Amino acid sequence: MYDYDATQVPVLLNADWEGRPRKLLVQANRNGFLYVLDRTDGRFLKATAFGQVTWAKGIGLHGRPILNTDLKPNPAGNRVCPGALGLTNWYSPSYSPDTRLLYVATFERMRYLYQRTPAVSCGS
Repeated sequence: MYDYDATQVPVLLNADWEGRPRKLLVQANRNGFLYVLDRTDGRFLKATAFGQVTWAKGIGLHGRPILNTDLKPNPAGNRVCPGALGLTNWYSPSYSPDTRLLYVATFERMRYLYQRTPAVSCGS
């Protein structure tokens, strides 16, 4: 429904995670969440919103979104964040080992989802 495909560039890091060195994969996703995975086994470690996200209430223990079921399309429209371009898109992120910061281009936009009544056929 939201078209948040995950084609953003992943960043590979060697960093401490929970007190021990880990090989990590970090992705700032179009859907508004920053994901951290263990890149040796693909295990989900954490996801955090990095901007305004209303389509999901968060990310569950196994890395799946917890959908906000209050935001279904309706005739009046429902405001959803991030917008159609996502919170980030095709721009490559960058990581600085000096600052230990991930730099990501973001779009703070929203959109409205509408439900239209079905078209009525005018004859056969």
